[in-house]
Amino acid sequence: MPISQDGYRQFLIKSVKEQGGARFTQGTIDSYCTGLNHIANQLNLAIWQRTDSARLEQLLADCSPNGQHATVGRYSKGTAFNALKQWVQYVKKEGTQIWLSATC
Repeated sequence: MPISQDGYRQFLIKSVKEQGGARFTQGTIDSYCTGLNHIANQLNLAIWQRTDSARLEQLLADCSPNGQHATVGRYSKGTAFNALKQWVQYVKKEGTQIWLSATC
């Protein structure tokens, strides 16, 4: 599956939250997509097409609580930053799977 917003949603559905092991609710998934759209709008990025790991790691640092775009990351009580962390994990996971498929 290509890296996409729909793929991200499926990744979140299958993922387990770090705290407590509970699954992401549909409300959380919707909030995370809204958070990523907020980052995209505020920083003028095509976030759903951004798949370069180095650039994503830099964006994550920039949107972190001490980063240059910390106010963007704090959107909705930090939901935007948490959504971005999950996007980075999703892109890494999917990128690895795509690479493995291409080399087999």
